Amino acid sequence: IKDKLSEQQVAAFAVRQHQFPGFSTEPYLIRQYRYPVIMSHVIGYVGKITEQEFLAVDKNRYAADDYVGKTGIEKYYEQQLHGYSGTLSTVINAQGKVLSEHIELPPKNGEQLTLTIDLALQQAAYEAFDEDSGSAIAVNPNTGEILAMVSKPGFNSNLFINGISHADYQKLTESPDKPLFNRSIKGGYEPGSTIKPYIALAGLYNQLIDKDYRYISRGYFQLPNQARRYHDWKRGGHGQVGIIRSLAESVNVFYYDLAYRLGIDRIHDFLQPFGFGQLTGIDISGEKKGILPSQNWKRAFRNMVWFPGETVIAGIGQGYFVITPIQMAQALAIFSAKGAVNPLHLVQHPVNTSHLPMDIKPTDWQIVHDGMIAVVNAPYGTGRSIRSEDYLIAGKSGTSQVYGKSEEDIYKKAEDLPKELRNHALFIAFAPADQPQIAVVVVAEHGSSGSKAAAPIAKKIIDAYLQPSS
Repeated sequence: IKDKLSEQQVAAFAVRQHQFPGFSTEPYLIRQYRYPVIMSHVIGYVGKITEQEFLAVDKNRYAADDYVGKTGIEKYYEQQLHGYSGTLSTVINAQGKVLSEHIELPPKNGEQLTLTIDLALQQAAYEAFDEDSGSAIAVNPNTGEILAMVSKPGFNSNLFINGISHADYQKLTESPDKPLFNRSIKGGYEPGSTIKPYIALAGLYNQLIDKDYRYISRGYFQLPNQARRYHDWKRGGHGQVGIIRSLAESVNVFYYDLAYRLGIDRIHDFLQPFGFGQLTGIDISGEKKGILPSQNWKRAFRNMVWFPGETVIAGIGQGYFVITPIQMAQALAIFSAKGAVNPLHLVQHPVNTSHLPMDIKPTDWQIVHDGMIAVVNAPYGTGRSIRSEDYLIAGKSGTSQVYGKSEEDIYKKAEDLPKELRNHALFIAFAPADQPQIAVVVVAEHGSSGSKAAAPIAKKIIDAYLQPSS
């Protein structure tokens, strides 16, 4: 059997078909993706079924030359999308002429699925990265619908349908930008300072801090009876700060101290219901779990004891902590909805809303939300460059370390480092802050600064959704 015949080949065969009894040309339908790059990691692609795949499927539904989903939505919903093949009986004479045809079993179409993706927003999110790599996810926190999910760079998914050429495949697999890698569900990053709102909420919940609590930042933190200093990003420190200012200025030492007082196991137990360290269950194949560290985790996976210094840096989202963008999007959706849990999904269907198991006071939620509002709207906020006159944005910047830094490296300028050694830039945001309609997570790889590289991308995505006409 030969496929992908050109019009010239079909015509040439038609002229000589009498010389090939039992052979004929038949038209067939194949997938053709209208948005093959910007939707490549969401929809995925189909391809010819392999011998191994054919052994595992229902032979009443699949033929040896069928197409099946290989990645993305195509793979996850293969059973719903595939449908059932029909049976056509054909009677031909010795010259190969068709005498009669009879449908013995009519074919049955697969289901039609409607995605939650807003195509205009998906396009805007992809273009917001310009030439940079990264991931952006926008969700409706009130429904769990994923409005946009971008992993950049993408790839032309149409190349795979009838078998990608060796040259094209080699180009994709050898690219340093890894276009086939779905950063949104597989990329593992330190959450950095984007974890601070959750740590602040844990401190409030455990009554270690309150709205009147103040901490004096001198630029570093030390554990009792230890010489090592855990530095702030700002030389000399921030002075006296409360919860709101600690978030607005991203004061590291505030969270070193709070994490140490909480302890790693209380941090773990508080963060776990937000979805950290576990699969979100998103309806797409290939999701990774990330890591939510604890004493038990380190004992089980590293065969080592936990050290107090590891708790300190966990307070600013460093160390063993690993999140995926989709995991952070689920956590942010819960956070922005003040504890309402709506599972994230890409295909439209009803979901059941649940709530976090912790009874968090409304006033505590509001304190931390106010801190994130100050990040963008206070004159001293790290994200003040994306402040909007039209609606209130709540946000938090963060950086994910690419390599461990020495004490001398801490204050080095990003431009003094090769790009591949610069920190990944993160930003989380939701808007309007008082009644969130959209929550956004951005990871700009090697962007160095969350407020400078990732925040503007988040702002463009929010603008595209809340002000589409502009």
